[in-house]
Amino acid sequence: MISDSPYESAELVLTPWQGIAAAAGGGVLMLLLLQLLALATAPAPADLLRQIGALVAPAGAAADVRLAAGALLHLAIAMVLGLLYALSQRLIPKRGLIGVSLLFGFVTWVVGSVILGRLWPAPLGAALRSWPWLAAHLAFGLVLGAVAVAQARRRRTQKRPLVRD
Repeated sequence: MISDSPYESAELVLTPWQGIAAAAGGGVLMLLLLQLLALATAPAPADLLRQIGALVAPAGAAADVRLAAGALLHLAIAMVLGLLYALSQRLIPKRGLIGVSLLFGFVTWVVGSVILGRLWPAPLGAALRSWPWLAAHLAFGLVLGAVAVAQARRRRTQKRPLVRD
């Protein structure tokens, strides 16, 4: 195939570990954003994490244990999604990386909140389908995109050929 593109599109933009690390940061940012938007949501994010944690924590676990279990489950899911992003995102122009990352955040919201959220108990599922959770998923995608853009920029500066006279 003949191409005059300056991008090596066969390369992944992030390593799997970079994707996992970026997604962990994105997952934390999601929780912080949800906490900031807590005035517009009911129940509060901590209550939602406790409800999620109750699904995986031992029966009768304390509220703090359920909160920690919910937060850890949230971060584990975020890291798996970051790994999937890293394994599928090729090196493309900056606008494309940001656009694909926003789409990735939107798709994770649709799949996780709208489709799978129907399997959760009613108050939890309804909260996951709310606009603050959509905003949090878009922020998650933006974090992945920003890390991808930074890594692509770093890679381009490292691979510049030497100009010889």
